[in-house]
Amino acid sequence: MNYPSMVSAFLFVSACSTGDDAEEQRSSVVGGTYEKWDSYPAVGKLTPAGSSYATCGATLIAPRAAITAAHCIDRSIKLSIHFPTGSFANVQRAIQHPSYSTTTLANDVAVLILDRAPTIKPLTIATPSPNEIARYVGYGRIGIGGQSVWSLSGEHKGTDERIFSLGATEIRVQGVGGGICYGDSGGPLLRKDPQLKGTVTYGVLSSLDGGYCDIGDIHTFTRLDAYQSFINETITTYASDAPTPTSVTSLSVGPSHNCAVLDNGRVKCWGDGSYGNLGLGNTNHYGRSVGTMGDALPYVDLGTGRKAVSVVAGDRSSCALLDNGALKCWGTSDFFGTLGLEDQNTRGDQPGEMGDALPAVNLGTGVQAKFVARPNGYTTCAILNNGSLKCWGNNWYGKLGLGHANHMGATPGTMGDALPAVDLGTGRTAKAVSVGGGFVCAILDNDMVKCWGNNTYGQLGLGDTNDRGDEPFEMGDALPYVKLRTGRTAVAITTSGWETCVLFDDMNVSCWGGFAPQTGTQIGDQPNEMGDALRVLELGYLGVRAGSITRGRYTMCATLIDGTLKCWGKNETGQLGLGHAQYQYLTLNLPTVNLGTGRTVKSVGTGDFHTCALLDDNTVKCWGGNQNGAVGSESNAFLGDHPSEMGDTLPAVKLFGK
Repeated sequence: MNYPSMVSAFLFVSACSTGDDAEEQRSSVVGGTYEKWDSYPAVGKLTPAGSSYATCGATLIAPRAAITAAHCIDRSIKLSIHFPTGSFANVQRAIQHPSYSTTTLANDVAVLILDRAPTIKPLTIATPSPNEIARYVGYGRIGIGGQSVWSLSGEHKGTDERIFSLGATEIRVQGVGGGICYGDSGGPLLRKDPQLKGTVTYGVLSSLDGGYCDIGDIHTFTRLDAYQSFINETITTYASDAPTPTSVTSLSVGPSHNCAVLDNGRVKCWGDGSYGNLGLGNTNHYGRSVGTMGDALPYVDLGTGRKAVSVVAGDRSSCALLDNGALKCWGTSDFFGTLGLEDQNTRGDQPGEMGDALPAVNLGTGVQAKFVARPNGYTTCAILNNGSLKCWGNNWYGKLGLGHANHMGATPGTMGDALPAVDLGTGRTAKAVSVGGGFVCAILDNDMVKCWGNNTYGQLGLGDTNDRGDEPFEMGDALPYVKLRTGRTAVAITTSGWETCVLFDDMNVSCWGGFAPQTGTQIGDQPNEMGDALRVLELGYLGVRAGSITRGRYTMCATLIDGTLKCWGKNETGQLGLGHAQYQYLTLNLPTVNLGTGRTVKSVGTGDFHTCALLDDNTVKCWGGNQNGAVGSESNAFLGDHPSEMGDTLPAVKLFGK
C-alpha cells in the first residue's frame, strides 16, 4: 500500500476525535442502515479506558483476543473494548504487526490481548472473493459533518461494499449501499450471508484512500487471511493457556541465526532473518536491537496445536521435526529445492506462509523423519524411521548420493516416493548424518563412516580427490568406507565446507580434509593418510577427551567429558570466547571457555561469526559477532573479544519473559 501520508495522518486524528455531532434522523447512514445491537455482537468499539466514546472499531476473533488496525493503537493511552451486548474488556497488550509502516500504512493490523473473555462468540477469518458484495460494520460518522454513532449505545452502522480488487495483503472495496467514513478505522469487512451473519470476517479498515463518505468511494482494508500466521502466533503466545516456558530443551546454531525448542514444545529463532529463515512472516533481524527478544520475540508458527521435537538452523533455512512426525522447513528454497516442497518459493518471509499454510515435506509413503541434519549449501538430509537416508536440494558434485547431479525438491515429481533413498550398501542404514558445503557424511548402523560428493580437499577421506555420487555405480557397495583408526568406531560426525571430523568411541577426535586442525594442511587426499595415520586432536594434557564436537565454517569447538568447552580457529569477532580477537590454534594449553561460575555445557554450535551453548541449567549463552542479532544481546556489539565479557558477565539469551 502506498497512501499519501496526509491521508494517513488525517485518518488517525479523525478516528480519535471527540467532538459532538448533532443527531440526525436515523433512517440512513449515507445510504446504509443502522444495525441493531444483536446483529453483530462481536464487533466492538475501541475506547480510552474509562470512556464509552469510540476511537476505532475492533472485532473479537478469539476468547481473549480482538483485531483492529495498527494505526488505531496509541501506546500512551490505555484502551478498552465495549461490545453491543454490554460486555467490555480491557486491553492488556496491543501488538502491532512488526512490519507496520506509519508512513504508508503497510501491514496495518494489530492484535489486542484482553484481560477477560467476553461471553460472545468470536468471528473467524475467511478468504474473500473478487466482486463479492460484503458487509461493513462500524461505529464512525455517517457523513461529512454528519451524525456520529460512536456514542449511541448498542448500535452499529452497516453498509454494503463490493470487493473492487484483491491484493496479496489488502482488499479494496467500493460502496454500493452506503459509505465508510471517518472514525470507522479498524472495523471489519464481513461476509454478507444471512446464515453466517456476524461470524466471518475478511479484513479491517485501514485507509479512506483520499475518499469521503459517499456511495461509490473506494476504501482499503487490511486482508486478514494474509496475516493469519501473525495473528495465530500472537494469540497463542499471549492469549492461550499453553504453559509458560521456563527453560530451553534443545539448541541449533546456524551460520547467522539460531533456533531453540523451549520446554513448552514451541520454537523460537533469532538472528539474521533476511531469507524468512526465522519463520516469522518477515525478513527482519531479531536480537540486535532493544525490544526484540524475550516475550517480544514471537514463536515460530508450526501449525495448529503442533509442538516441536527438534529444530535445526541451517544456511538460510530452518527445519523442525514435529510431535506428529511431520517435517517442516522454511526459509529460502532457491532453485535447488532446499525446503523440499517441489517449488522454488521462499517460505516464512511473508505473512500467511507459516502455520497450517506451511506444507510438511513429503518423504514418501509410510515413512517419517526421525533426524534432520542442519541444512548446508542448500542441501537438506533426513534419516527416516526405517533407517534409510534421503537428501534433497542442491546436488552439485553428487552430494545427494543419487548417481547424478540433478537437483531434487524444486520441481513437481521430485519428492515423496519419487525421491530415492541414498544407497549406503547392502543392508546398511544410517545412524547419523552431517551435511558439508559440497559433500555429505554418514555414520552407518555398523558404526562405520561413508562420505560422498565433492572431494577436492580429500574431505571424503578416501585417499584421493575424486568426487563420488555424481555418476552411476559410485554409491552402495561400490562406495568405500572411510578408513578409521584400527579397532575404533565412530560415535559422532561433523562437517564444514571442506573438512570432516569424527568423535571415536574412545572419546578422541580426528579430522581430515582441507586445513585439518591437527596439521593445518590437507589430509585424506593422498594414500596412507587415513586409518592409523590419522592423528588425534590434543585437547589438553593428560589425555583429555571430548564428549561432543562441532565444526563451523571457520571455527571448531569440543565439549570435554567434564562439560567444559574449548574452541579454536578464526576469532575476529570473539567467537571463540577467549576474551580476545586473535586467531587461536589448538594447543595443549588452550584455555576453556568461561561460561560462568559452576556452569557446564550440554551442547554447543558454531556459526560463521558467533557461537552458542546450551548450559547445564538449560539456559543459552552466545558470544561473537552480533551484526544481525545472532548473539541475541539486543545490540550490535561483539561479545567475547574482551576478557570482561565472558563468565558471569555474559548474560543468558532472553527467550521468554519481559
